[in-house]
Order: sequence, then structure tokens, then C-alpha cells
Amino acid sequence: MACGTAWATGLNEAAVPVADQSEPTFNQAVQDALGIVCVKLTGNTEILSGKTVQTLLSRAPQYLASYRYQSSGDPLHPWLLAVEFDSDVLKKAFSDAGISVWSMARPVVLVWVVNQSALISGISNPQMNSVRAEALRLSVPVVFPAGDLDDTLMQGPGVAVMSDDQLRLAMRRYGADAVLAGQVQPDGHAVKWRLVSNEKGLDDQAWRTSEADLTQAFANGFDQAILKASRFAVHSQMASENGRVAAVTLRITGIDALADYAQVMSIVQGLPGVKGVVIEGSAGDELALSVSIRGGREALLKDLQSVASLTRQTEEVSDEGDVLAVVAESPLRYRYGDGTIASEYPSHAEAESAEAPQQGSDFEQETVTTD
Repeated sequence: MACGTAWATGLNEAAVPVADQSEPTFNQAVQDALGIVCVKLTGNTEILSGKTVQTLLSRAPQYLASYRYQSSGDPLHPWLLAVEFDSDVLKKAFSDAGISVWSMARPVVLVWVVNQSALISGISNPQMNSVRAEALRLSVPVVFPAGDLDDTLMQGPGVAVMSDDQLRLAMRRYGADAVLAGQVQPDGHAVKWRLVSNEKGLDDQAWRTSEADLTQAFANGFDQAILKASRFAVHSQMASENGRVAAVTLRITGIDALADYAQVMSIVQGLPGVKGVVIEGSAGDELALSVSIRGGREALLKDLQSVASLTRQTEEVSDEGDVLAVVAESPLRYRYGDGTIASEYPSHAEAESAEAPQQGSDFEQETVTTD
């Protein structure tokens, strides 16, 4: 389900009915529109109750890209305010607030619910209509069983609880990525749910929703399933990004001797996740390296925190007149000095075997590959 088969559009757009076009009404409507967008972007219908999101909502006009009024045909709310938020600005605001955003790739969910072994049709059914409404609110595509002979044979006569394998057959028939299976309980107010897919780690133990109104129990059950799916997708995406190999420019000063050069190369090559080191150049006491590391810049920053002999230089450094300035954008800058090298980063080669350049000279690019 991490890949999804449907591409959600309009995730940063919403429309809100309004009674007039006054400034107070406009500001409130923009906040309401951002609330709708927050739910779509996260897959979490309860996110609006958090203090962090409330702060974002109070700043809603700052994220506006465009808006327009159109007639609604409703005498009480004659206007519809259609709002579009700046996706880049909004994405940064979410990131700064520590809120994970679900990607545009969304799973197609087959909703398969039985009541006393009878399959509930998705046609003109109030409970299924509530699921449709939630799916629209969350920007998740849903399909419902046709309830034909093929479905009956797939379920089996008198079968109230289908096996996971049976549900996966239904999933394939309807081209879905997951099945939300529900069983209405004898009291007529509760539903027992489970989510079945082909994604390892997503299938969950059963959960229940119980409401005086069965329609609300259906809606709540769907909301919980989508929350599980969105969190799984976000975690899978983060794991994929963390596992990606990227090249990071590392510039180190304080290289005053052959032994310094050899020691620094030994340290960098021995860092976890490092796949290769390219020597880009040197000038004075500075060495420029391109480090290919799994997890990219953040992984390199984290690993270098444990190296006592390298101190990060965070002050602004001008590249004007710098012969190494063309090597890379936004390099990580460190200074080499006396200190204890972290023992968990052993050398991949003896320091004495490394060949160092003459100080102040330029030299041809050299690639060092680690295991």
C-alpha cells in the first residue's frame, strides 16, 4: 500500500460555504478550509484537536495561494469560498511543526461488510454512504462489492467471517490495494473491523467501533482504517528516504601534516553507511571530500557527532575567492584537531598506507570505495 494505485489531486484545496463576503467571515472560512486540507494531507480526522494544528489554523491566511467566490444556490450561505493554499509554503509549515504528510499516492480500499452473513451492498445504503463521505473527506478512493453471484461464491454460503485469503481474492477482483472487512455485531450498534492487504506490517488485529447510530460506527471504522494506512505509508516513505544513498560535500580544515590527512580519511571511510569517498581537492590546510552515505546529509551529521577529533564549524563562511568553492553546494564544514576517535568507527585501512597530497596543491580526483 506504500505505493498506492490512485493519485490524489486537490489536496491543498477546499471550498467552504459562507453567508457573506466580510473580512471576519473570510478569515474564519480560510481557517475552516485549512482544517479540511489538514485532514486530507494527514489522513487523520482527529488532527484538528491538536495544539500544533490550532496554531497553524490561526495563521491560515499566510498560506493562501488564491481564492474565489462562487454562487452556491443556498439562501442561507449564498457563496462558496474556494481556497487554494501554497503547497510549498504549507509543506514547510507542516515540516516545521513536526507533522507528517501523506503522499499523493493513495490506496484503493474495498469496503466489505457483512451483517448476519449477508453482504451489505454499496448501492443506496445509508451506512455505506457515510463511508463514501469519509473517503471523500480523506481523499481516499473506495470501491464496494457488487453483491453478485461471484461475490456470493467467493464468500461462501452462510459465511459471516471471511478468511484473509478470501478477502485477498476479492481485493484482486476489484483492483483494490486493501480490504476493510467489517462484521456487524448482533446488537446492531457495533462493528468488528480488520484491514487486509498485501503489505507486510499493515494488516492489523481486529478493532471495534460502537455507536448508537450504526451509520456513525461505519464512518468511525473507516476513519481508523485510513489512519492506520496513512501512518504505515508515512513510515514506509521515511524508511525509504533514510535508506537512500546520497553524496554530501564535506570540507575539513586543520589538515597540517601527512598523518592528519591519513587519519581524517580513515575516520570518514569508517563511518557507518559510507559507501565511498571522493577527494575533490585541497587548498592550504583544507580538504574537500564528497561522501556517498546511506541516509544522506542527516546521517553524516549524526555520525560525525561521535567523532571527537572533528568539530563542526557553523559560522557563516564566504566562498568568495575560495578555490574550492566550485566543489559542492552547502558543504558541511568541520575542523580537525586533537581528540579521541570514536571506537565504533574503525579504520578500513591502515593510516600509514594512505597517500596524502602536498599542502596547498591541487590534485586529480581520487575515489575511495568502502565495503
